[in-house]
Amino acid sequence: MVPGVSIISDFPVSYWLAAIVLGSFAIEAGIRIREKWSVPALMVYLTVFGWYMVEPIISSEMRDFTSEAISGGYICVLIFVCAFRLFCTPIAKAMAPRESMAINARDIPVETVLIVTTVIWLVLLAYGTARMDGDLFAALFPVEARSGNSMWLRAAGADAGKLGFVVSVAGYMYTLVLSLFGMVLPILKRRSYQILCILLILISWPYAFLQGSRNIALAVFIPMVFSFVFFSKIRLFIKALIAICAAFFLEWSMRQIIAYRNFGFDYSGEIENNGHSGLNMATELIYCRSFVENEVLQKTYGSHILADMLNFIPRVIWTDKPLLGIDYAIARGYGGGTSDIGVVATISSGMIGQGVLEFGPYIGPIFSAMLMALWSGWLSRLYAQGTVTRVCLFLVGMGLTFNLGRNITLLVLWPMVFAFGLVLALEYHARRRRTLPDRIAFDL
Repeated sequence: MVPGVSIISDFPVSYWLAAIVLGSFAIEAGIRIREKWSVPALMVYLTVFGWYMVEPIISSEMRDFTSEAISGGYICVLIFVCAFRLFCTPIAKAMAPRESMAINARDIPVETVLIVTTVIWLVLLAYGTARMDGDLFAALFPVEARSGNSMWLRAAGADAGKLGFVVSVAGYMYTLVLSLFGMVLPILKRRSYQILCILLILISWPYAFLQGSRNIALAVFIPMVFSFVFFSKIRLFIKALIAICAAFFLEWSMRQIIAYRNFGFDYSGEIENNGHSGLNMATELIYCRSFVENEVLQKTYGSHILADMLNFIPRVIWTDKPLLGIDYAIARGYGGGTSDIGVVATISSGMIGQGVLEFGPYIGPIFSAMLMALWSGWLSRLYAQGTVTRVCLFLVGMGLTFNLGRNITLLVLWPMVFAFGLVLALEYHARRRRTLPDRIAFDL
């Protein structure tokens, strides 16, 4: 191949156009920050920046592509960004709540959310510890990372067994409750509950950083940062200081996860590569476009999205349930191996590349942009509803948005699904409590 980009001055025009348009839309959203659609939109812009705009600066991997191939990839990015901006405000307006919710925020105190979350955590921890043969320390602190065992580790495909779905559900729920601990901390008012929440975070959060997945660490940590920034009563200067410290901590922790996840955090040997690997969705986008244009892979016209939506059906019921992303992994050269799924590893195509695989290099980015605009619109609706439970949902969604940059999939959104179910249950209980005295009086 003819070498592609090597230094910033070699970046194609489409890269700079995408960067300028992305930056302009981000500035616009910042100026209009009081409008409910702007905060989720900013998170989507940050997601595009992190997964697609950073890679050429920090990685040499794209040097193997021709300039034309790279330019084609960033045309897809430009189409996505423009289409998302076109869709996001009309969709947010259409999804905005038309009237105030029946439940007032005071009907479900944040302390109740903490208590319910703690009970769920204890139940899940008991199950996870049982899966670890009773080793509570190993369950809470999986220092061996991917090189060893952890509470929710399971095989893929049919090798997961009949309980594979149960283990997956428990793992998603565990991620959710850890993130809820961080979310409620800034809005707790009673000192005793604040101390309890801090203790729970100190005990439970090491799992999120030691188990070896950046996705889980981000899903747990980011909602707490947003909760502090948006809802804490502390001074603005302190908020800014916390946000800066959080950014440095997150950057450092991501490096440690990358460095030690395949060795274990108890590894005492020398680690050579301590950089940020994996931020390569731009590379995957170029591959996706090339595979579709050269007919290495056929456009699926939404069938893979449909299969992903039906992913909740347990394999014990749907024995022939399709495996997601296997054809792309094989096309990328990761076929074979000894696992039952037929590949050495699965490869994320990225949210824009995913659309390209579904509908091609021009309609595909528009399709992905529409999905992200629908997601952003729902988050803005939750934000506008304003109750404790709906704001918690909003924060969970904000924490998951960056992970959607790798793939728009239920595998990322399951914590949100379970959180929504928990919120509905809490709100139903609150409505019954509010109406119960009238019913008793009527019966008497």
